[in-house]
Amino acid sequence: MRIALVPNDDGYGPSALGYYVAKVLLRAGHSLVVRNESALSLNASFYKDEINKGRVSLQPAFGGIRMRKTAGGVDVPGTLEDARTYPEFSNNYFIPEDVDAVIDVGTPAAVRAAREARKPVFTIFDHSWGKTYEKTLENFVDNLASTLDVKDVADFVKLRAGILSSPSVQTSLVGKAIERMKQDESKTAIVFLFDSYIAPKPFHEHWRSLGVPIEPIGGVFGGMNVSRQEARKRMGISETDPEKSVYVLGGGTPVWDAKLAEINARLKDKVLKYNVVLFDRNAKPNDYQRLGNNVHKGGAVAGETVQGLLPGVDLVLTRAGGGIVNDAIACRVPFVCVEEPNHWQVEMIRQNCEHEGLTRTIRFADFRDRDIEQLISQHLIAMEAENDTIRMRMKDISNGMEQAVAETIIKSC
Repeated sequence: MRIALVPNDDGYGPSALGYYVAKVLLRAGHSLVVRNESALSLNASFYKDEINKGRVSLQPAFGGIRMRKTAGGVDVPGTLEDARTYPEFSNNYFIPEDVDAVIDVGTPAAVRAAREARKPVFTIFDHSWGKTYEKTLENFVDNLASTLDVKDVADFVKLRAGILSSPSVQTSLVGKAIERMKQDESKTAIVFLFDSYIAPKPFHEHWRSLGVPIEPIGGVFGGMNVSRQEARKRMGISETDPEKSVYVLGGGTPVWDAKLAEINARLKDKVLKYNVVLFDRNAKPNDYQRLGNNVHKGGAVAGETVQGLLPGVDLVLTRAGGGIVNDAIACRVPFVCVEEPNHWQVEMIRQNCEHEGLTRTIRFADFRDRDIEQLISQHLIAMEAENDTIRMRMKDISNGMEQAVAETIIKSC
């Protein structure tokens, strides 16, 4: 079969999650067309060999959903403003005629287009955009209402209802767009959902409310596929460098760009008791450079996700995106999560992972204001026993679950 893989454009996580199932399909003899805009260079790295052999092609196509983000987190008003155009975008989105099936990773418009083209369509995801935007809108309205003069609960309910239907703040158009996202999502044949530490309970409830058949993934994708020595070598860490390393990963969004530059400036000239590796979303594949005594920077590894690097580190400092949570658990590497303001879905994952004992939280203000060397030392060295406990909990979670997902998709086509 020729299969369209359509990862969402909001960061690198959806492309990374789709990669694992895609590799199984490629090994089984199928071919792929990957439709994405924001992570096109990353996908070019993922499938470099298959592209050269003509088994994978890339199509730069925006999927219609991308949250606006700044150094302070999600720009909620801007994100909701952008959402208003979703229904028209969905109407015009198309799936190539020469594909036999579609795998959606967070692109509801592709689900609608596939169903209308009478092609089998399957969703693999860690949340739902319909639910995420719904909660983002509700929180926005509640915060707006709380700043106004409200005498009692009844007045608040009336005010909130008025705001939701008021064209003056255009939330009625956003509400219609959210309903369209849900309608599009409901057209998938099967949704493969992660367990609650990656796909929190409200999303499972949401998909059930849409009447979509749910296939629990029952674990994570990927696993340890490279030695610690090889992973360290890929990042430019030598045998004479410190034994312990921390990987600082802000993902494929601009939220952390300024902070990563600040970390480099503060640490590059210091002799540290550990190595610091900074993920650079704009770096060329396989291009890791030493920036200072114990500071390194680079991006993707050709043909692999960050799972090709994580066996070489002892802690990941990151945000709670579904992709990196999957990768850290699969490689049994402890991770600590920085809060991401106004991003309800990411914060839900962080809270669930913390509840399950899989992570710890760094408050956003601490990440912004505290000395980064002290912060890393605290979580990497002073809390080593706690990190060992996290590793043990991770071992109870099955990895390599992409094989079963791919087999189900193939049998269902």
